[in-house]
Amino acid sequence: MAYGLRFGGGDGEALDDLRSSLVSGLKTATDQLTAALSRLAGELTTLEVATFVSDDEDDLAGIEYDADSNRFVGPVRCRALTRVRLDGKTAAVVPAPAGVVDDRLWAIHAEMVAQAQGHRAELLKAAATAASGLLGALRPL
Repeated sequence: MAYGLRFGGGDGEALDDLRSSLVSGLKTATDQLTAALSRLAGELTTLEVATFVSDDEDDLAGIEYDADSNRFVGPVRCRALTRVRLDGKTAAVVPAPAGVVDDRLWAIHAEMVAQAQGHRAELLKAAATAASGLLGALRPL
């Protein structure tokens, strides 16, 4: 003898509608996560760290950050630039006037690169965990 639960008039239609709605919602969430992960992967493939200096040490109010161009606007100069690809290939430019690297500037820049690499690693780890969790939730459906 088979036992079953009946909802919505005894024909199971409401249960089917609920299941369809859940599957549709999970598919939408999966599509959105996939798009977000794709954008994130695109942004994380090359890490760029630029260190700027300003000659005006008393007044930094004239310096702003332009998010559209990813650059500072105002009396600043880029003094060190590092790009690190996801595969680890790295390119760095550090000026050496008269053949001498500014050790203080290089130390600040190197610390910023290390922090950015750590942040990127955490973002990748969180993205992988989120994707794995969502795919695991879809598996029983």
